Amino acid sequence: MNKIPYFSHDHNARNSSKLLNVRMRWGVEGYGIYFMILERLRESKDYMNSTDYNVIAYDLRVDTKKVKSVIEDFGLFVFTEDGKYFYSESFNRRMDFKDEESRKKSIAGKKGAEARWGKNRQDDGNAMAVPWQSMASKEKQSKEKQSKEKQSKEKIYPVFVKAWTAYPNKKGKSAVSKKSKEDLEKLGLDKILLAIKHYKQDVENQRANGFESLNYLNGSTFFNGRYADFIDPGSVTPLKPKPGNKFHNFQGSTDFTADDLEAMAKKKAENYGKS
Repeated sequence: MNKIPYFSHDHNARNSSKLLNVRMRWGVEGYGIYFMILERLRESKDYMNSTDYNVIAYDLRVDTKKVKSVIEDFGLFVFTEDGKYFYSESFNRRMDFKDEESRKKSIAGKKGAEARWGKNRQDDGNAMAVPWQSMASKEKQSKEKQSKEKQSKEKIYPVFVKAWTAYPNKKGKSAVSKKSKEDLEKLGLDKILLAIKHYKQDVENQRANGFESLNYLNGSTFFNGRYADFIDPGSVTPLKPKPGNKFHNFQGSTDFTADDLEAMAKKKAENYGKS
């Protein structure tokens, strides 16, 4: 029987905050564009798609502007470091879960076949059981190898491991490229931690300046290159002056508030009219 490719779809997906924003701007059409893009991701290698919006728009028979908006304006997708491809972190998590379930079922099927094979040949003696034992041994060795490889990766990129712990938005860890991790090792832990400190301060300042809903970038986006924008302390957005800040009168030693200056200007205008 042929397996039909699919992906899971929450029954209340339309009510998520991001998709509500899509629907408010583009209506049901925007909602449809989003899920048709997910269908394209499901059909693509590594669940990524090229940022050629004209091709996508032609495929969906919709306006290119709407495709670009759905992909870029609502935080639904993440871009690779070179900007040539995009993907969905939430979609990848769902597919990772599905792929893992498929792998488990495959292993269970193999074990069932091995058990039946061993049972049918039980009378042939222990010699016939050797292949089954060999396969079980190989599976154990494979798991041990995967565990060692995972530990080895953490040892190879200690700067990334420690920097990831310090970053506030831990989304998309698996999407951080090998090259980016190598670049972090060359940069050094002190500089990347400084970049994180500057970026956190920048977000706090922008929120204080009025962008209260500003969120931190996903970890994958930050560590795939955006950290470079915040190594310099000058990258931090300055705070806007609050009402009532004083202006210095450089001809004397008196400090004036904005209200003082406005009152002085009115008085000067009145005096000018009398003269």
